[in-house]
Amino acid sequence: MKVYFSQNKDLNIVNKSSSGGFFPTLSNYVLHKKGVIFGAVFNDEFNVEITYTDSDVSNMLGSKYVKSSVKKSFSECKGFLDEGRLVLYTGTPCQIIGLKSYLKKEYDNLITMDIICHGSPLPDVWQHYLKSFNKKIKSINFRDKRESWEQYHFTIQFEDGTEFTEKYTANRYMKLFLDNKILTEPCYTCQNAKHSTADFTVGDAWGAKFKQNMLNNHKGTSCVIVRTNKADAVFNEIKSNLIIETSTLDYLSTSYGYMHNYKKPVDAECIKQGILHPKIAMVTIPGHNNVGNTLQAYALQSKIKDILPSSNPIVINSKYTNYTDFYKNKVKFTTSGFDKSYNLIVVGSDQIWTDEEYIKAIPFEDRFLMRNCRGCVYAASFGKHRLKYTPQELSKIHDSLSKIKYVSTRELSGTLICEHYFRYNNATSVLDPTMLYDKDFYLHSINEQECTSYHGIFAYILDKNNTWTMKLNELSLKLKMPILPYNGSVEGFIHNMNTASCVVTDSYHGTVFSLIFNKPFITLRNYKRGNDRFDDLALRFDTDNRFIETLNDVDISILNQTPDCLDEIREYRKGSLDFLTKALYSL
Repeated sequence: MKVYFSQNKDLNIVNKSSSGGFFPTLSNYVLHKKGVIFGAVFNDEFNVEITYTDSDVSNMLGSKYVKSSVKKSFSECKGFLDEGRLVLYTGTPCQIIGLKSYLKKEYDNLITMDIICHGSPLPDVWQHYLKSFNKKIKSINFRDKRESWEQYHFTIQFEDGTEFTEKYTANRYMKLFLDNKILTEPCYTCQNAKHSTADFTVGDAWGAKFKQNMLNNHKGTSCVIVRTNKADAVFNEIKSNLIIETSTLDYLSTSYGYMHNYKKPVDAECIKQGILHPKIAMVTIPGHNNVGNTLQAYALQSKIKDILPSSNPIVINSKYTNYTDFYKNKVKFTTSGFDKSYNLIVVGSDQIWTDEEYIKAIPFEDRFLMRNCRGCVYAASFGKHRLKYTPQELSKIHDSLSKIKYVSTRELSGTLICEHYFRYNNATSVLDPTMLYDKDFYLHSINEQECTSYHGIFAYILDKNNTWTMKLNELSLKLKMPILPYNGSVEGFIHNMNTASCVVTDSYHGTVFSLIFNKPFITLRNYKRGNDRFDDLALRFDTDNRFIETLNDVDISILNQTPDCLDEIREYRKGSLDFLTKALYSL
């Protein structure tokens, strides 16, 4: 065997390659002889597979750190060989050994090349990672040399003209790959790299000391191992296109780390399962007998399952006993708290970040993601502008959230509160979970069809008093509509929203569902429960005229006019679902 460091003399070729451009140099030799090249390409879903070409190898250039499928390439290769055509087949050491086993004999017209292999990451993990961008991808470059060959970037170009680029040392996928935590299981015990049957083995000349200054240009240098007489003869024909420097196998083994064993890290299986089959702890205010809270927990849990079908979201710390029947039947929950079996925490929604006494039933560590676990925050609410957390608590919150990439609040004002109190500047505002669905979702949950003949006023009042009761009766007489009976259940709430002609409420979720069901409504501002929530809805959906201070202020004509905000809700929903999708699929 002979060992060389090499770089193509044409820097345009080098710049398009992961290292020094040896593969396109060898490919050009084969194509010049009317041969066929087999190599790894991205398919339409950006999975990696082995295919062939007899003209252009541009889509085969560049490293692709994903397990590739050989598809039908072994039989296709045999067909070309039997026709007498020259074939170059490139792949991992195990794929070359597999090809040789399939062919069952040596072919003089076959050239094989494998790589110095670090193992193959699981395609399922790769696809999971791609979904975290929630955008249509145009191209992917694992080894973008925009900074230098040594300090390469992972870069994705999207169809909308934007890009994501991150230094490989900061990219989560690359870190998991290089730390051997997402490799396919056989890679951990593989011996194929040590017993390569290929004619050529090629890799990156990381850390090598070059005698020639031209190889120190930070553009990329290949390490080439010439293993056979056939390879030696071919190399002698193409070396005029290369800047080369000789080395030794001993140097690769000692200084360069050739043929390292990649042992399975103790946490590898846990990380893989956490990515592919995450067990999700949802942290929200316990459902108790609160209709709005029950429906927001149900909606968020359902949407997480929609976005991440392999997940298993469970509401934790639900220690109350008098749940609604709807909560018990529709929401998956546990009366136990967080344990190590959970590998993702989703905090939200409702007033999970308030400082009121009732919230202390939920551990501080869970509400602010202080567990040793991946986490995100969806639509957390404060309920008021001023918080009474201690300086020590605020410091702990800041330290925890500073490690979290995906944090969102329900109200637009919540992002400013995060900045002021928590010193967290990257929060975004999203819709309440209940607004992630249209009304059909809720009607289906109670097996009810959409009503086509409306009648009556749905008076959904949380803080009743004699004055409001009297005013509602007066309103009923003026509108010549009955006040619909309501038994306090979630099912009754949805039914009344479906059948009512209009809604009068002092509730945030009463208002939200009026918008979802496109019902004429008025909302009594409720200082006790927090007006920021109402201000947010009024601002987003231009409905300020529907929020009143007392029932003396009612403009009856409003209760004959639908809000017609469904298009706006669906437009806002896109950004909210984009946030949640990215958060759930992030590594």
